[in-house]
Amino acid sequence: MKLSTIFIALSCTFSMHVNAFDLSLHNNSSRDNLTPYIDNSPDSSLGFLKVNEVRHFNNKTPFVVDSLSEGDIVPVSLWDPVNQEHINCGEIELKGSKSLFIENKEGYIVCKSDLKKEKTPNFTEISLLDFENNTPYFSLNDSQYVKGFHSARALRLSSLNDTLKIDSAKRVANNSLSFWFKPEKNELNNNETRILMTGPGFSLLVNEKGEIGISRQVTTHEEWGHVWYFEPVNKFFELALSEKWHQIGLTFDRHNVTLFIDGKFISKFRSPYVIDCKTDEFIYLGKQSLRMEDGTEKAYLPAKGAIDNLHIFQGKLSHEQMHVLFLGDLKKKYSPLAISRSLPSNGMKNIPFENVTLKWFPHKVINRVTNNTSYKIQISEDANFNDLIDEQVTTDTFYKPESLEPNTRYYWRVVINNEKQSSKSIVWSFKTARLKHKPDRLTVMEFNTLGKSASGTEVAPVHGSEYAAEIIRNNNADIISFQEGNNMCKTVAELLDYNFIKVPDSNRKYDPCLLSRYPIVGESYPAQGKNNNRISAHIELPDKEIIEFSILHPSSTNTGEKLVWDNTKTDDECIEAERSSRIDDLQLVMNILDSQSDIQNMFIAADLNSVSVLDFTEETRSIHNGRGAMEWPVTSMLRDYGWIDSYRKTHPDPLKDQGITFSHRHPFAAQGRIDYVFSRGEKFIPISSKVIFSHPAMWITDHNVLSTTYKVNKQN
Repeated sequence: MKLSTIFIALSCTFSMHVNAFDLSLHNNSSRDNLTPYIDNSPDSSLGFLKVNEVRHFNNKTPFVVDSLSEGDIVPVSLWDPVNQEHINCGEIELKGSKSLFIENKEGYIVCKSDLKKEKTPNFTEISLLDFENNTPYFSLNDSQYVKGFHSARALRLSSLNDTLKIDSAKRVANNSLSFWFKPEKNELNNNETRILMTGPGFSLLVNEKGEIGISRQVTTHEEWGHVWYFEPVNKFFELALSEKWHQIGLTFDRHNVTLFIDGKFISKFRSPYVIDCKTDEFIYLGKQSLRMEDGTEKAYLPAKGAIDNLHIFQGKLSHEQMHVLFLGDLKKKYSPLAISRSLPSNGMKNIPFENVTLKWFPHKVINRVTNNTSYKIQISEDANFNDLIDEQVTTDTFYKPESLEPNTRYYWRVVINNEKQSSKSIVWSFKTARLKHKPDRLTVMEFNTLGKSASGTEVAPVHGSEYAAEIIRNNNADIISFQEGNNMCKTVAELLDYNFIKVPDSNRKYDPCLLSRYPIVGESYPAQGKNNNRISAHIELPDKEIIEFSILHPSSTNTGEKLVWDNTKTDDECIEAERSSRIDDLQLVMNILDSQSDIQNMFIAADLNSVSVLDFTEETRSIHNGRGAMEWPVTSMLRDYGWIDSYRKTHPDPLKDQGITFSHRHPFAAQGRIDYVFSRGEKFIPISSKVIFSHPAMWITDHNVLSTTYKVNKQN
C-alpha cells in the first residue's frame, strides 16, 4: 500500500465572542480527496477538501450547529480514501479561532499539532507480575525462582523448558511495558544470542556480551491477509553493570518503538508492525521460535538471567513517567508526577448534574501515593480557575460535588496535597446535561462492544464499562443495541440508570444486550444468544406509544467485508455465500415483525456482518475491489420490507460518505459498513447519523459505533 504523507499543524488565536468558535482547515497538500470529520461526522455538504482550499467550521456550520457548542472537546480527522483510513488530528477544544494546516511530509501519514502538548499522557496499568504472590499463567516449581528485585522471588528465565504466555495490552497501538532484568554471569558461547522476551511487534534478544537488542516484527500484506516476520537486530545496547538488576522499558505507538534502560531513553525505532483483529495479544518468555523473512523458523533458548516486576500498561508512557517508574521501583526519593486519568473522561457531555462522582486514578509509583495521601480538588466554570465554585481536600480518590447547574461546562483538577508535584495538574472538563430531555428527538445507537466481563471489553479490560457508558451518554443515546455486551450489560445500565434486557441465564460474553432510557414492557420474540443472536423489546415512549426495537447479530460466516475482497469468488458466488449464511434467520424475524399489527413504528439495530446493497453502484467500483451494483441478500430483504437505512438516508452518496463501521482500530483489515440502524413507520425521521470511533482515554472495541438521531413526529 503506497502511503502519501499528510502533516497537520495547529495554530490558534482566541476570540472573545460568547458561544462562538472557528476551526479552519488549510489544505496545503497535493491531495484533493480528503473528507473532514468533526466530532465523527463528515462534512458531506461541501464534499472533498480541495488543494489550497481553506474550509471553516463554526457554530453556524449546518452539520454541527445542533450538536456542538463553544468549549466542546471533539475529535477531528480526515478520511483518506486512497489508504481507506482516518488521519487522526486529535481532540480539539472548540474555543476561539484555530487552524489546521495539512501538508505532505516524508512518506507516511501523520497528523501533528504545534499546540503545547500535555506533559502527562493518559495511561492505565492493566497488569503487574512480580512472581512473589502467584504465577497465574504457568505452573512453576521453587527451583525456577531466584531472589527477586525487591520481593522474595523472581523468575529464572533459563529454567523455562517451555514458553510462558502472558496477557498483554490487547489490540492497542499505544502501550508500554517495564520490567527488571538481571543477567547471569556471562557463560554464553561465542556468537550465541538468546531470547529475553517477545511481544506484539518486537522481540528482545541478549547477545554473548550480555547486550540487549530489539528485533522488529514486520508486517507485510499478502492476498489473503497479513504475514509477520522478525528481522535481525540492527544494534545491541550495553547494560551498565553485569549481574545487577536493570530496568528495561518499551513504549509503542502506531509508528514507533522506544527503548529505555534504567529510566533513560536509549533509542527510537520505526515500527513496521500493523495491529489488526488477528494480532497476537501476548508476551512470551522462555524457549521460542521466530519466523524469519525467508519463512524459516529460528529457535532461541531463553536468556540467562532473572526477570521481575513486569508492568504492562495501556497508553504510551512519557520519558518522564518511565524515569519516575525506574526511580520508584528503586525506592529512591523523587517528586510525584501529576495524576493522568479521570472519570468523567475529559470533555464528556450530558453528565447528570444532580448526581456526579468525580474520580481520579493515581499510580502507586508514578504518582508516589499511599493510603494516607491527600488530594486537593478544585472545580470552576473558568479554565484558569480564577473563580472557584468548590475546593476540598480529601484522602479519597473520588468526590461528589453539590449544587452543580444543568447545561454548564465545569473545569476541575486534582493536586497531590502532601508534597510538591514535579508536573502541573491536568485540567479536565465536563458539561452537565440539560434540565429536561428533548421530547422531539430520539437517538438510537448500534454499539458492538467486544465485551469481556462486568468491568470491561477485550480491548479495555479495565474501566471499559465506564468508557462505554460515557460514549453512550456523550452522544445522548436513548436506546442502545449493545452487541457482544452481555457480561457488561448490568454494569453499564446501572451507570446510566437505564433499563436493560439480555439473554436469560447467559454468561456468554458475545451475547447481546439492549439498554433503554425508557421502560421495556414486552417483546415480540424471546431473546436468543450463541448463534444468530437477537433481542426484541417493546419500549414505551414518553407519549405512551409502544414501539418495537429489535437487535440482530446473525452469523459471522462469510462476512460481507471479506467477501468483497475475496478474489476467488464471483459476484454471484459472494451473493450466494451471504444468502446461505444469514438469510433464513432474517426471514424469520421479518415474518414475526410483520405480524405485529398493533405496533406501527419499529427499529432494527444490527451488526449484520453484511455490507449494504445501497453502497454498491457502478460509481463505487473503485472502492469495492471492482465490484459494481450487487443485490446483497440481507440488506436487499430489509429494503424490500420497507426498512429505512438511517445512515444512507442522511448520507446518500456512498462514494463520498462510506460510513465504515469495521474498523477504525484495524485499518488494514477488510473494511466495510456492517453495522446499521433501520426504522419503519412514519413517527421517526432520521435527521443525522454518524460513525463514532474515538474516546478521550482510548477506543474500547474493534467496531465503530453508529449513532442516529431521529425527529419524532407527533401523530394522532
